[in-house]
Amino acid sequence: MTKARSQQISLDTTPYYHCVTRCIRRAFLCGYDQCSGTSYEHRRQWVEDRLMLLAEVFAIDICAYAVMSNHVHVLLQGHSLKSCEDKRTAIDGNLPPILDRIGIDSENWIALTTAFEKNTNTFVGAEAHIESAALQLGCKRTPNRQRCKLLFG
Repeated sequence: MTKARSQQISLDTTPYYHCVTRCIRRAFLCGYDQCSGTSYEHRRQWVEDRLMLLAEVFAIDICAYAVMSNHVHVLLQGHSLKSCEDKRTAIDGNLPPILDRIGIDSENWIALTTAFEKNTNTFVGAEAHIESAALQLGCKRTPNRQRCKLLFG
């Protein structure tokens, strides 16, 4: 179930967020794919331009970013809109930390983030979401279910 941004983010406690997005199934975001012999390097500038445009539109600053061959890292700093409390985009500063709100134990979060790729080389998320994704993709097994059950509860 989706949650409102005001229930997910607390800029008073954690104004910085490290966001990662990646391609799947050996897809290339940019760089040179040796298997197909195709260069996707032209996409790198498009991704950088898009990041800068989105930073202007939303109440965030981009502190750092890295556009890799199959994933992007972005370090964001959010800004509170306390002067605009009547707007829908205002964020409640009295919210508890985000890990508490989404029900992830801090020790599990540390274990997950320090060895993310080793621990989760397939699906990641709540058990019901993993089963749903495996079913939609036609997988006969539900990969990574037990590990995610331990990490996400």
